[in-house]
Amino acid sequence: MTKPNRQLRRKAKTKNAIRRAALRLFLEPGFHHTNVKDIMDEADLGYGTFYQYYHSKLDVLLEQADEVHEKITKCKIFSPEEKSIYRRTYNSIYHVLSACNEHRDVVTILKNAKVRRKR
Repeated sequence: MTKPNRQLRRKAKTKNAIRRAALRLFLEPGFHHTNVKDIMDEADLGYGTFYQYYHSKLDVLLEQADEVHEKITKCKIFSPEEKSIYRRTYNSIYHVLSACNEHRDVVTILKNAKVRRKR
């Protein structure tokens, strides 16, 4: 029973290492100056391992961007019990900016790389 749990933990640890390495490199030298080999060297993992988790470096970034987006949309932005339009607006802005601040590295990378999701 512990073997699947160990395997899941190992996979999560590997994916996390890829994400952290990618984030560091996307910040400096930048998204467009980073390739998969750089990410895997930084993570100290084999090149082929990357493709067990992601299709491209863009997928790594968009996954993290999706997490920021999810955090923002889960905020209780417009509280129906709040009567004041001023307070509702203030709370909305506060929650969005708090989420952006918490994930400022991802927001900075998205801004600098000018990466947009195709719809």
